[in-house]
Amino acid sequence: MTSDSSALKSNLNEEWLSSDSIIPIPKEQLAGLTGFKKDSLLMRIKFQEEVNAMNRVFKNSDFKTFVKFMHPAIVKKQGKSALIADLKEDRKRHPMNFKSIISGPLLDVADVIDEKGNSSGWYCLLPHRTTIVKDGQDMRAEGYLVGYSPDMEKCYFVDITRIPDEKVFYLMPDLKYIYERLPKRDLIP
Repeated sequence: MTSDSSALKSNLNEEWLSSDSIIPIPKEQLAGLTGFKKDSLLMRIKFQEEVNAMNRVFKNSDFKTFVKFMHPAIVKKQGKSALIADLKEDRKRHPMNFKSIISGPLLDVADVIDEKGNSSGWYCLLPHRTTIVKDGQDMRAEGYLVGYSPDMEKCYFVDITRIPDEKVFYLMPDLKYIYERLPKRDLIP
């Protein structure tokens, strides 16, 4: 079953925020859950914890760790060392005074099942907001990330804000089984 996420909006409630991230669902809510419901909640927690960690290392310019959160196909295409060097050079050329980088809360979490009934991974969709301070003014960019976990352990993220749907679906073909269309994406200063 697919869903059309074109109507999804960021639902950033202040009670979910810490100083720089979304607070994951408390693990106590897992009590009494089994099967898909438990796995789905576990993945909501896992994706949120991992994206919070990714945002912290990016904010602190720890690009060696940051690339571990990037989709493996992107890292493989450019090469890990070259990618880290490019990220460092870009940060050097364009230093940023981050006020916050916040991703979430998750809009969707879905498990994709192949023809044989096996899971081919979990996906999530979440809003992403970066606020920097430039010349004493807050500047905010908003967009979307897609998260992917092949094994309920490791999570990878792709910023899809400026990527056309067909390229996102090429990179993550199973995502088309969840979404007919991805949300409208644009940069908001």
